[in-house]
Amino acid sequence: MLRDPAATRWLDPEMLSDLGDALDEMWARRQSCFYTAGIVTSMPAKPAVVGGTVYLQDQYRMPAAHYLSYLCLLSDSDDAANLTLAMKHYDIYEKGMN
Repeated sequence: MLRDPAATRWLDPEMLSDLGDALDEMWARRQSCFYTAGIVTSMPAKPAVVGGTVYLQDQYRMPAAHYLSYLCLLSDSDDAANLTLAMKHYDIYEKGMN
């Protein structure tokens, strides 16, 4: 979505941090987004490395990707076009969470 396969615009540590923030947001809104072997009582571990496992129900993966895109573009919002695009990603996230 972000078209940065070489991780030059958003570095891996920044992406992992933003992913953690996205997962925190989703946990606060709807704990049933996450899947575990039993009843969800605490947030599953966040990935510590790129390529780590994210424990989300399938229908919430794209909303999570849009929220992550929103956070990345928001951090680079000096450009008005990035701010506009960030808000579009947030709107898609909101629709996916409802």
